[in-house]
Amino acid sequence: MTGEATRRFVMRLPDLGEGTVSAEVIAWKVAPGDTVREDAPLVEMATDKAVVEVPSPVSGIVVSVSGKPGDTLAVGSELAVFEGRRRRLVPIGAEEQ
Repeated sequence: MTGEATRRFVMRLPDLGEGTVSAEVIAWKVAPGDTVREDAPLVEMATDKAVVEVPSPVSGIVVSVSGKPGDTLAVGSELAVFEGRRRRLVPIGAEEQ
């Protein structure tokens, strides 16, 4: 045990290309309770122009996901929450809670 505190990270839906304002959830690759590694596939999202696989910004446990297949989410809205132990700054696209 390193003595690091457990932290939560909120991932917000990033702009998936060329100024998109929203994207549709196609398929989640993870579920709450799953352990994920940074850069592992998280969710497939569709924009007006493409289907994009969004990777996890951090390693940790998935606490929650937002939206089910067919739901449209706005860029900047909460996409997923992770819990884990980190000493460093939160990666781009995620914020510490």
